[in-house]
Amino acid sequence: MAKIVKQAENIWDRNRESMWNILGSSISGLPVRMWEPSMILMRVQNAWWTAKTGSFPAKAPRKGTHPLFVISKKSDGVWVCPCTTKKHSGQYIKKGCKLSKTGKCTDKNSYLLKKFAFSMSNATRFSPQPTLLGIVPQKCIEGAKK
Repeated sequence: MAKIVKQAENIWDRNRESMWNILGSSISGLPVRMWEPSMILMRVQNAWWTAKTGSFPAKAPRKGTHPLFVISKKSDGVWVCPCTTKKHSGQYIKKGCKLSKTGKCTDKNSYLLKKFAFSMSNATRFSPQPTLLGIVPQKCIEGAKK
């Protein structure tokens, strides 16, 4: 199985742009190794967020979800933070933003909670797998950097 996964990752690495153009919005779940900066993924379980951050989300139902935003990519993983629709200071993704690679649009302002940011290894696994919403163009991110 590991060999098949490695082969798929090699194909993705060599053909990333053409794969995006062909598959676009049909891509739903990607392994962490294939995540890119400014990606936003949906349906990350609140229980997972609490285990990783220790305190987020404070009041949301344990069975609920919050989006994940990829701040940056490193050779061994990614730097990520949760998002929320509750107004916060700092940066946010504007409502109505057309996301690249998938063409989907955001339906609400989504605030980047960088105070809860952390590093995630390429080997991180999810169950269930987060759903790719798209890549946020820089012009859709507003507010002061924190």
